[in-house]
Amino acid sequence: MTPEVNQVSWAPSRYDAAVEAGHRERGVVLEGYSPFKNTDLADPVLREVADAHGVTPAQVVLRWHVEHGVVVIPKSATPERIRANLAIAGFALSADEVARVDALARG
Repeated sequence: MTPEVNQVSWAPSRYDAAVEAGHRERGVVLEGYSPFKNTDLADPVLREVADAHGVTPAQVVLRWHVEHGVVVIPKSATPERIRANLAIAGFALSADEVARVDALARG
């Protein structure tokens, strides 16, 4: 029996197009946890994309997950960050921006 959801640590630094495609081909939802643990939120690419949209680098990372169709589970105990994590519907990343964030993968 194929699982419905596979929960894995997922972040731009861990991006793997083959893993993402494999899940999609099997009809398994990819659910990414710890999106910030393995992400350098000071990375120039994330900062530049964030500045272009008037958002934070963390919001770019969350939106990047959504653009890929990956369910994302951000964790925070800070009410301000929780609100920011939820406020990612007001912008979208261009295909070029998604590709730039994809390129942060550490192969």
